[in-house]
Amino acid sequence: MNVLIIGGYGTFGYGIADLLSDEAELIITLAGRSFDKAKAACRTLSGKAKFKALKLDRNGDLAAQIDTPPDIIIDASGPFQNYDYGKRDNVIEYALAKGCHYLDLADDLNFVADIRSFDEAAKERGLTLLSGLSTYPVLTAAALKELSKKMDGITDIRAGIAPSPRAVMGRNVIAAVAAYAGQKRVGVLRGGTFTKTHGLTETHRETICVPGHKPLPNILFSVVEGPDPQELPRHFESLQNIWMSAGPRPEFLHRTLIGLAWLVRLKLLPNIAWLTGLFHKTQSLVSTGEHRGGMFVRASNRTQSRSWHMIAECDDGPRIPSIPAAIMVRKWLRNEGIPSGARTAITDISLADYDSEFTNLNITHGIHDDIPKAGNLYEEILGPAYNDMSEPLQTLHRIGAGKHFEGRCKVTRGANPLSHIVATLLRFPKASPDIPVRVVLTKKGQKEIWERFFDGRRMVSTQEAGRGKQSRLVIERFGPIAVYLAILVEDGKQILKTTGWSLFGIPLPKALTPGGEVFEHAQDGRFCFHVDLVAPVFGRLVKYEGWLEHISETKAE
Repeated sequence: MNVLIIGGYGTFGYGIADLLSDEAELIITLAGRSFDKAKAACRTLSGKAKFKALKLDRNGDLAAQIDTPPDIIIDASGPFQNYDYGKRDNVIEYALAKGCHYLDLADDLNFVADIRSFDEAAKERGLTLLSGLSTYPVLTAAALKELSKKMDGITDIRAGIAPSPRAVMGRNVIAAVAAYAGQKRVGVLRGGTFTKTHGLTETHRETICVPGHKPLPNILFSVVEGPDPQELPRHFESLQNIWMSAGPRPEFLHRTLIGLAWLVRLKLLPNIAWLTGLFHKTQSLVSTGEHRGGMFVRASNRTQSRSWHMIAECDDGPRIPSIPAAIMVRKWLRNEGIPSGARTAITDISLADYDSEFTNLNITHGIHDDIPKAGNLYEEILGPAYNDMSEPLQTLHRIGAGKHFEGRCKVTRGANPLSHIVATLLRFPKASPDIPVRVVLTKKGQKEIWERFFDGRRMVSTQEAGRGKQSRLVIERFGPIAVYLAILVEDGKQILKTTGWSLFGIPLPKALTPGGEVFEHAQDGRFCFHVDLVAPVFGRLVKYEGWLEHISETKAE
């Protein structure tokens, strides 16, 4: 099977070729205006597929440039928002004339919607023309189909994409955003009516967290263009409100864009398109932070709210827009009987299809019930990942009205004299090779009270679910000190990672955040703990490890 990728050496086109490189039945041609770049891209690809280079201008006479029509044409060139309408259908018309299936990665609202005008011609020729094979709207729709399985109709959708702060956006992407920032060109659905609002000028904060995995930091999102507000109601009839967004980082650069967008909205600036080059260079200079990106899709109605979350590590995030096209090519290879016609790809790809591609990438995803029913802290934070913990861990954290545990532990203090002072002030236990330990867990409102008695020496803290910027985290408080904890589940263990801390509500420097190896696990049917608290400068404060057995429960009054 022959596949022609226009824009084949660009980020997304190259990503499609790389994803499909394991298919021995494919001959993939990377095409673009630069033959040298196409050849160079071919040389870097390896696998079972065969790769060729082609110099091609998508706006020119395609028949004169392509010797043998391919089986499938993928237009990954973009930016789809800026195509000259006299030439935007050039590739589609070539595909119809030469009997080629067609795919594009457009996320422009009008470009995607206009594909339907070719439906009759495509069906007459037995061809499939699919538009919008990008994160918006295909992955959005796939997540919504999964979320809707346990919901009685969806009325509201809010979604956002947060690229890794180290994933530099292409100049074309920045140009597209700058073109509509502050101008009334961004589609939204409000009260069941499709309308448009000013790009970037509406905002929302969200914490993307796959159940049982370390969340992304709380991120600022602003409204952006996407086909979803116009396309999704065709498939989810109960929808009333749709809001699509993006959360680029670092936040100060995003806030600068938002501020400029407001100046455009207030007509104090004509537009910010002229700043495209500056923003492109600036983001390259300030691309710092964890190399992790993600996406969320929240679906809700009057009584229910569920959200799907995805996190991509390192360089795998920018590959996500390439995945739908790769999925469709594999479907043709497997002769899955794809219906002919021209449409968006919303009905053609499911979340299970994505899973088959995610397995080869460092990408995780999962679903939260945003209105928790469990009534206890850790089930609220972990969602379905709670059931992945060992049974003794689940038993301890379902505290009900209260629980009492007893066991033994070993305590080690650090060597730094200053660490002893800090540990003593925080009432951490004294060093001992083997002492009795007693833990009493109770609840007060939404807080869990953890009383630990090390050989009679009491240490108490409270734990509660984080809200706002600390959402999806557990906040543990030792008097005026609050520690923000991400809760991870791996191989039945529960791992606690410190993400930040504060004193009297004032955030403290992250560089001084205490850390160390802290986890809970099961051994011989017992609940076991390992807590090794380490602070910058001071070193180890205290390490205590041991086991607990359930003794009794507090009876509810």
